[in-house]
Amino acid sequence: MLGWPGIFRLGLVQAMLGAVVVLTTSTLNRVMVVELALPALLPGLLVALHYAVQLTRPRMGYGSDQGQRRTPWIIGGMAVLALGGFGGAVATAWMGTDHASGVVLATMSFALVGLGVSAAGTSLLVLLAKRVAAPQRAAAATTVWVMMIVGFAVTAGLAGTWLDPYSPQRLMAVSATVSIVAFCVAMLALRGLEGHAPRELAPVPATRTNFRAALAQVAAVAHARSRHLHGIVQCHQQARQQRRQGQLDDHHAVQRRGGQHHHRAQHGLHQAQPEDARPAQHVQPSRSAKALTIMPATNSGTPKPL
Repeated sequence: MLGWPGIFRLGLVQAMLGAVVVLTTSTLNRVMVVELALPALLPGLLVALHYAVQLTRPRMGYGSDQGQRRTPWIIGGMAVLALGGFGGAVATAWMGTDHASGVVLATMSFALVGLGVSAAGTSLLVLLAKRVAAPQRAAAATTVWVMMIVGFAVTAGLAGTWLDPYSPQRLMAVSATVSIVAFCVAMLALRGLEGHAPRELAPVPATRTNFRAALAQVAAVAHARSRHLHGIVQCHQQARQQRRQGQLDDHHAVQRRGGQHHHRAQHGLHQAQPEDARPAQHVQPSRSAKALTIMPATNSGTPKPL
């Protein structure tokens, strides 16, 4: 089983893989669009091609399973990846003088990048899953992927600095340097890492199945899992619908009770009031009272003589 030093070495391989990939799929795209004034559709199609080629990952994994060793597939994948990365730089520089030939070479190079990523990346993840203890797998996978992101960031920053000012010769030199360094570091990191697979970890099957049969088995398992997942999602949706219906029923019940209370209150207001609660009738004041109210008060004393 691999300890943390071995996990770190696998992460270093993943970082080197990411270094070549980011140079091809990010830096070269910027050069095509900004420096060569090519339509952005061209690098977009090339990146899509490199992802489409990675549909061969199941075949790569099947091949490494048959050989019971992952290191040759990782090294071979890194070699193909480095070749494709450098070829992409040469093709980008070539587009400046011969557009059609550069596009043809770029198509081949991006296809090689996809093949290299499929062979190296798939076998590296299988090696990680088989040689790391179960309690450490989650942390190990996180470490490996974080190191790949670090490889992305460091390579993109350094390549942008080295390519200023831009020239086709500088682009090819930077790409060649990154590809060679990535391949050499991956070779050193993988040296003696896998060793010989223990029999309890890698049992040799009595009869080997071909790729189509193995793919059919995986598809059957995937179909069963998808049906099981669909059932879980359906049950969850039904439970949510039942909870929502219960909430609506409670809301309607509260509204009905509120309406009944309101009706009773309105009915109580319209009921006949008792005699003592009736308002007093307006009494017309008498004429004398009106006079007393209207006439101003006078002095009752006798007038004094002048």
